[in-house]
Amino acid sequence: MKIRIAIISGVVILGLALAAGWFFIMQRDIDRLLRAEERVNILVLGLDYVEGISRTDTVIVMSLSSQGEVSLLSVPRDLRVRFPDGTFTKLNIAYRRGGGELARQVVSDLLGIPIQFYLAIDFAGFARIIDLFGGVTLVVERPMYYVDRAANPPIHINIAAGKQTLDGATALDFVRYREPIHGDVGRMKRQQQLLAALWKMDLHLQDFATIRELLRTARDHLQTNLSLIDMYDLARIVRTAQIGELRMAVVPSTPLRIGGVSYQQIEVVRMAHLVTEIIKRVDILTRGEISVSVLNGSGVRLLATHTGAFLRELGFVVSHMGNADAFDYRNTYIITLTGVERKAQLLKDVLPPGTLIVSPEEFGPRYSAVRQRVPAGTDLLLIVGARFEVPGG
Repeated sequence: MKIRIAIISGVVILGLALAAGWFFIMQRDIDRLLRAEERVNILVLGLDYVEGISRTDTVIVMSLSSQGEVSLLSVPRDLRVRFPDGTFTKLNIAYRRGGGELARQVVSDLLGIPIQFYLAIDFAGFARIIDLFGGVTLVVERPMYYVDRAANPPIHINIAAGKQTLDGATALDFVRYREPIHGDVGRMKRQQQLLAALWKMDLHLQDFATIRELLRTARDHLQTNLSLIDMYDLARIVRTAQIGELRMAVVPSTPLRIGGVSYQQIEVVRMAHLVTEIIKRVDILTRGEISVSVLNGSGVRLLATHTGAFLRELGFVVSHMGNADAFDYRNTYIITLTGVERKAQLLKDVLPPGTLIVSPEEFGPRYSAVRQRVPAGTDLLLIVGARFEVPGG
């Protein structure tokens, strides 16, 4: 009886274990997020092992949308960041302290976006994957030469300039090389250059037999919270995305030295703008980027001058102020000369209610007469009409 109970218990435990394992393997979190039209953000880490210690040499956030948009945002490894326990240290310490999960949390907090997944691969795996695709063809802008015999193992980088196909080991040297002038920024841009070169070599068009081989090659060198089916979904998305949709940038930072230790200090405002544009895919438009020509269409004395002065105080570029073709305009119009309606909307937001945004075609036959009064390069033509009053004037 006891043996039977033990056997039954063992079968139940084994069944639960298999069910839990199958659940993990078959989770489709990426597919679920994209179906909900949420962006999928993956922290990609390149790991270097020196004397048994794992160092994060590469930090890239890959962002995907359901429309096939792909963004790569490189984050400096020496960035001084706040950890969940309140301490400040270099970003590349995160993986050593708490693996991919801690690194994911730290970068997510830094950028102010949800990063759902992490994928960490060591450099040996990276080199093997490059070899699996027959190398990568790109243009090396200048010769790369660096020797460090004291390193363990010794480092010897020697790559000639020009267009060439790099094997896995040479591609690894290419992304690790740290030039004297541009430092880590140059290295991060080369990492992005290599990924873009792989894309242009039709990495995204590889069949799933190749993808399966890639995953088998990488699994001994990979740490991730992505399920197996998630990785296949990721491969499918990459295969169907277009090279024109690949956008790349580097998180802006400046050098900082504290207690004899060199860091990179985040440029908070620029980083926020970059994340909005690259990850959230919302282009940030400032008033200083909008050129406005103001014409008086009501006949009220100095109305164009006062309106132009008001707009300049708000930060708009006022390229011209003068009279319209006549003083019989009943309404106030914003004519979009460059076709960017967001610029017109930003201008309308600071003007009295009732201002109309129109295209040249919608404005009608009088457009040719007023257009002659506007300097070249102007984005918007504002014609102030009857009953228009300068806000706060």
